[in-house]
Order: sequence, then structure tokens, then C-alpha cells
Amino acid sequence: MHFHSFVGELDSGESLVKLIAIMKRFMGDNFQASLLVIGGLVLAVHYERIMAIYGDGVPLIMAYGLPVTGKSTAVEAAMAIIGQREKTGGK
Repeated sequence: MHFHSFVGELDSGESLVKLIAIMKRFMGDNFQASLLVIGGLVLAVHYERIMAIYGDGVPLIMAYGLPVTGKSTAVEAAMAIIGQREKTGGK
């Protein structure tokens, strides 16, 4: 398996480290699920690059669960990483 470095993109990861620390502090029992949402964003943003490297598919990450468990908050935080503020679907 080959690991590739994408150093130099965005801010070299400082914002992501801060976001994860904040999510750990405030998401409580939903912290692990919020990490999956962030992972899903990374997969979506780098889809073509990942397909070029591994070529056999990229998994889809979905936020699913009971109301008021942090799904929307996690998705909004993940989307803020790439400057996406506009929502589609939901309220």
C-alpha cells in the first residue's frame, strides 16, 4: 500500500487539528461519528485523487441517527473547512 502526502494544501492541517479538538470537547458521545463526517468530506474533496491511486472505489459516509445528536453540526463544521456555507436538503 502506498501513502501519499498532500502537504501544502489548505493550511497544512492546522485548522483540521483545531476542529478535531473542538469537536472532541463539544460533541461528547458523538465525537466518533463526527470524525466519520470529517473523513467523508476528505473522501469527497479528494475523490478523483483517491480513485487514481487506489482505483477500486471510495466509500460513502452518511450522517444518520436520532434527532439532536450533532449530525447537522458535524456536517456544517466539515463543510466550513472547504468554505461551503450553503445547505441543500433538510431545514
